[in-house]
Amino acid sequence: MELKIGTSLMLEEINGEGKYYCKVVEEGAGYIYIDYPIHQATKKSAFLLMHTRLKAYFVEGDGVTYHFLTEVVGRIKKEIPMIQLHYKGKESLVKHQRREYVRVDATLPAALHSLNGTFEPFTTITKNISASGALLAVKEKGVFFQKGDKINVWLVFELYDQYYHIQTEAEVINILPSHVEKQHNVGVKFLTLGVKEQEALIRYTLEVQRELKRKGLL
Repeated sequence: MELKIGTSLMLEEINGEGKYYCKVVEEGAGYIYIDYPIHQATKKSAFLLMHTRLKAYFVEGDGVTYHFLTEVVGRIKKEIPMIQLHYKGKESLVKHQRREYVRVDATLPAALHSLNGTFEPFTTITKNISASGALLAVKEKGVFFQKGDKINVWLVFELYDQYYHIQTEAEVINILPSHVEKQHNVGVKFLTLGVKEQEALIRYTLEVQRELKRKGLL
């Protein structure tokens, strides 16, 4: 695969805590050029110092995540001010297998809908989540899922003061007992998650993981 103009990147400082978003606006031999990145926390344009070392993440159209290591090597003044990053090409890309998606404990509101009308829509919460699936707490109110069942799942979560509403078809992959009376946990795999939605979930889970590490809980 190739890194293309228009690709959204998530940048993470290797020797710092800064995290940013930007887009690839031009390409060159051994380099890519990005627009001025937006700091995740402040939502303001960021000024990256020369030789700042970064890890850059992006999601390909098939939903697979890649990253590569890079460094700020220049600034270009054109109609759109740009930052020049070192880029060795596709041989420098590291592919993340789906099993490598970060899974974090998170209590997010969710709504479940039947695809064929076998049960009434109801709301619940997640127990954990990743960019490929979730574990849902389901009370035993006449709704009994089986492995292989297909359902629609709606999720809501907040990331950097912005709310994301995600809808995807999902497949039940396991049903686990719960310590809560009259409740079981249903594991689902997301089937129709869009690239932007998956990218948002990746950012969310990475941010939750970082916060847990900062607090010494991981």
